[in-house]
Amino acid sequence: MLIDQFMLANPQFIEKISAALDESADVKSDLIKEYGGTVITVTCGTYRIERDPFAYTIIVHPEEENLEAAPEVVKEATDSIGEINVDTRCLAMLDRELLDDKSLLERYQQLWFSGQDKACRDLLRDNGGAVRYGFRRDGDELGIFQVPGADIICLWPKNIESLKAEAPSAAEAEA
Repeated sequence: MLIDQFMLANPQFIEKISAALDESADVKSDLIKEYGGTVITVTCGTYRIERDPFAYTIIVHPEEENLEAAPEVVKEATDSIGEINVDTRCLAMLDRELLDDKSLLERYQQLWFSGQDKACRDLLRDNGGAVRYGFRRDGDELGIFQVPGADIICLWPKNIESLKAEAPSAAEAEA
């Protein structure tokens, strides 16, 4: 699942997901969508995440997949499978089943509300999750695309042109 990092500490989300503990995966997926996230089905395994801040892309791919031609892979990601809103600038990626671990969510929430953002991200990483920053300081709306027939997921901002307009020119960057 992909979701804004804050939602894993959001009291309303925690309450609803805890109440749905014995519900079907579809019910949990609907709750995740209600809170701005999405669930993607991929083959079990270890995945790598490549973030290119200059191309404004994030690519999630099986560890054994060689992505030397990342720009070409992004072009091949033509199946639109959703979008995600990232308000806190940080995207959490984890197995949906981790939401069944109430103590993990409580620990995350305690860390979050005590201002320990890095410890929150470390907790997710320690439990097989990942976090990646978006591209804009004030949040992102990312489109989620998949390479047809492959477990390769690509994310990029829905409005890349506004990002490029905000980016400093090469001359400004050198100054």
